[in-house]
Amino acid sequence: MGIEFSLAVPTLTTQDLPVAKAFYCEKIGFEVNYMESTGLFFSVKRGTAFVHFAKTELAPRSNREGWDGSNPADISFFVDDVEALHAEYFERGVDIHSPPKRQS
Repeated sequence: MGIEFSLAVPTLTTQDLPVAKAFYCEKIGFEVNYMESTGLFFSVKRGTAFVHFAKTELAPRSNREGWDGSNPADISFFVDDVEALHAEYFERGVDIHSPPKRQS
């Protein structure tokens, strides 16, 4: 079949790295995996999920402008218990926009 991919790690750009770090670490349970000494890049992880963040001066643009124009990026995380994660995030005070749903 050819070469198989095993993991994708998105790099999101943000104008405010401390806010992104606080959200991912304090609100949704990730931990810092790597912090660049310049303060222009960091990486977080939870389990085998990783997200990288890079500092930018540009305002984020949506990759969904053709859909609804609201989100600068989408990330899907696959978890083994979406209801438990929903309960955890509710307890942490995360702003939840829609109820959890199982997808195959």
